[in-house]
Amino acid sequence: MAVVAARFAVVLLFCGVMFLVISQSVASPARSRAEARIASLEAQIKEARGRNAVLAERLEYRRSSGFVMATAKQELMLAEPGEIGLEIDGVLPIDRPSESSPLPVYTEPPGPPGLLDFGYIRAWKDALFSPR
Repeated sequence: MAVVAARFAVVLLFCGVMFLVISQSVASPARSRAEARIASLEAQIKEARGRNAVLAERLEYRRSSGFVMATAKQELMLAEPGEIGLEIDGVLPIDRPSESSPLPVYTEPPGPPGLLDFGYIRAWKDALFSPR
């Protein structure tokens, strides 16, 4: 009878240890990081699919005859048969910049910050070491 009780206690102890191992592995930090990464990647996939759908619609429109006709009318100033095309002096199409609009000014992008550009290092240096 003692042997059966000892075996039962060992099986019960084994089941308890296995329960603890399984319950701890579900809530482990590595698992939670992995689940967070999976959720992040799923969100990126969803966003990419949305962008792909928008691009597919734009591509389909660009391949349509309506886009070709609109572009020909706008860019080449063409008219369909039966339409009357008017050209008004001094009026430019909307997409083209006017002759009088200023040219964009090129400014050189700033370089990487120097060693003294972090925090208040430069201000402290100037306050302590600059002549007054």
